[in-house]
Amino acid sequence: MSTTEVNEFGRMEWLPSEYEDQVALAMQIISNAYSGKVKQLQTEIRNLSDTLKERSTTISIQEKQIKNLQGDCNETQARNNQLMQENKNLVAVITKLRQDKSKLQTLKKNIMDSISYDDRPNNFFLETQGSNTHDDFETEADLYEKFPLTSQEMFPERQTTTDGPDIRQSQFEKTDTLLQDINNTL
Repeated sequence: MSTTEVNEFGRMEWLPSEYEDQVALAMQIISNAYSGKVKQLQTEIRNLSDTLKERSTTISIQEKQIKNLQGDCNETQARNNQLMQENKNLVAVITKLRQDKSKLQTLKKNIMDSISYDDRPNNFFLETQGSNTHDDFETEADLYEKFPLTSQEMFPERQTTTDGPDIRQSQFEKTDTLLQDINNTL
């Protein structure tokens, strides 16, 4: 209350003297206070409604983004599973190829051992790589002597003996057996 003068009976001097007028003034003060409070609350309600609309819009946008991200995550997970399966398949193929390579290397070694290049005479190739031509030989027999036509002539130590099997034939049989074993394993 402002500084107003109060008389000896406890009344304020600015009030109307009639009680009806005082009641009308009080009603007007209450009405003004009520309408001012209603306007203030309506303004606050409008502000809160605007804030609620903005937040609802933000929430709906974020929900759409979440749905899109979940879809992307599901696609990525499916792709990841597919790539993991392909990786497992490739590892299996690589393992199989390594095993096959190892078998083929073993086969190659066995074949090379069975052919035995080391059994050939050391000087045979040296003799044949000279500057000899057909004109250098006096007879055809000399030519055949320098360049044998059959493997028995080239490798006399491999000739069959009367008391045992043909050494060369047994080497071919070993090679055939090895090839059949490899074909069976593959």
